[in-house]
Amino acid sequence: TIIIGAAASYDFVKKAHQAKWSSSAGDLRWPMVSGDRRGAASVMTDTIIMCPEQVGNGWISGRFADYYTDQGGTILSRAVTVPKLAKFTTKVGFGSGTTSTDGVRVAFGYLDAAGSVVLLQKMDVYSDGKLHDYEVDLSQLGGKKTEFTLWVEAKDSAEGDCVRWVEPKIVQK
Repeated sequence: TIIIGAAASYDFVKKAHQAKWSSSAGDLRWPMVSGDRRGAASVMTDTIIMCPEQVGNGWISGRFADYYTDQGGTILSRAVTVPKLAKFTTKVGFGSGTTSTDGVRVAFGYLDAAGSVVLLQKMDVYSDGKLHDYEVDLSQLGGKKTEFTLWVEAKDSAEGDCVRWVEPKIVQK
């Protein structure tokens, strides 16, 4: 068998409205009000916009799983099986014309067997007007079941710290 292109994919934008959102201020409920000082997330076309709590070192995270509806219409979640040879890919940066005092730190993560969040390959992002490639090799998780996390953490100042994740996906290499 020859596979051309992505054999498996997980699209974070399509799942954002079902994700479990929280910030350093506590749990957040979708939909969120843009500019909420407790933190906020929203979707625009192919992009997730995440704004941490508006305090120094404030953070926001979205926890993503496999969502489904039971016979009663209740939305439930279960761990996702990570495909072999998978990677997380996105472009990350600030919106055009946005000024952040000292930038943010972003990370992709997963839940380990004990249920703790493991953040992989943290990256500092500054308001330089550019989108930066961000990829994480998930080969070590191939075949395992887990949930995923998108994480944004403000540094000393949270002013202007809303970050865009453009086309965040897990794809099979």
